[in-house]
Amino acid sequence: MAQEKQSADSVESPGFYEIAWNLYHSYENFKEKSLTNRRFKHSDIVRLIEQLKNKKNFKVDKVGNSVEGRDIYLISMGSGKTKVFLWSQMHGDEPTATAALFDMFNFFSDDNAFPDLKKLILTNLSIYIIPMVNPDGAEEFQRRNIVEIDLNRDVLRQQTPEAKILKEVFDSLKADFGFNLHDQGREYSAGNSFNPASISFLAPAPDYEKIADKITEKTAKKLKEQKGLSLAGTGGRMMDDIQMMAMSFNYYHEVNLEQARELIVYSINKYLSDINNSQEIRPYLHEYPFSSKNVEIMIFVYGPDRLELPPEKIYCITSRKGIIRYYTRSDRDHPICKETYDEALSEITFSQGLGVVRK
Repeated sequence: MAQEKQSADSVESPGFYEIAWNLYHSYENFKEKSLTNRRFKHSDIVRLIEQLKNKKNFKVDKVGNSVEGRDIYLISMGSGKTKVFLWSQMHGDEPTATAALFDMFNFFSDDNAFPDLKKLILTNLSIYIIPMVNPDGAEEFQRRNIVEIDLNRDVLRQQTPEAKILKEVFDSLKADFGFNLHDQGREYSAGNSFNPASISFLAPAPDYEKIADKITEKTAKKLKEQKGLSLAGTGGRMMDDIQMMAMSFNYYHEVNLEQARELIVYSINKYLSDINNSQEIRPYLHEYPFSSKNVEIMIFVYGPDRLELPPEKIYCITSRKGIIRYYTRSDRDHPICKETYDEALSEITFSQGLGVVRK
């Protein structure tokens, strides 16, 4: 125990490295055994959160609900002056950090292991955690929430209850440190080596995100003026470069399959034209030119009165990874038509101004 106390004083002390070694080799004692499948659900963590309510180091508060009504919790521990805020699984298909947080809860629940270290942490830090910000996305094991909005791109628009909850908690805490916890693909290396990056601390470069947002807003404005599409959300996949850009819209006119095809292809073409014609964004694109596989567009269709259309009518048109799908409310899981962008494009042609010319 003396070594643990010494290790907390300075990372230069021999005790620090010994405690790190001991922690590493004690991990199996704290690993949450019930979260071994990557596709664990909200119900799986709720059971564990309920158990934390009865443990002395933790305070559990419900801070809101997701689109589909799943509870979102804030778990607090410690009484220190320095505030640390962590949140996980903004992207529903990135569960690693959520599982790791419950490993950490198990560590702080154990009264016997590393008591001096835990005392030092909890007396110097106030730690606040939201595990699984996007429970609906986790349920479907998909990046976005259930209405297809990327929560990590909804900070400014605040269209989703999940993003609003996160911002409200963030603003109320005024934390000294914040950790937005994500998974990372295996293809990312440590520096210029061939070694995979197991843990990365990333500060997104603001320049290319701002450029991408500017182009998205430019395209959305054109689509509003030319096609009556109302922007509902934006997103993208941007780690070390721009791999994908995305928009979602509301459209207040009934469409048949042919009209839906024209609308989505027109939107894709406009978006790609604005992206590929921008000299400013070109150095940051993962590949140039961007193709239909690099943009995602979703259009929700309503009646002119802004009410839902009958179940047999097309209510949603999506384009992802170069595949276009058309859905009715009568079967939301299976599209009435699925085609590649190239197949859709072959059915229609456009004039130089991208007006539709029927074949």
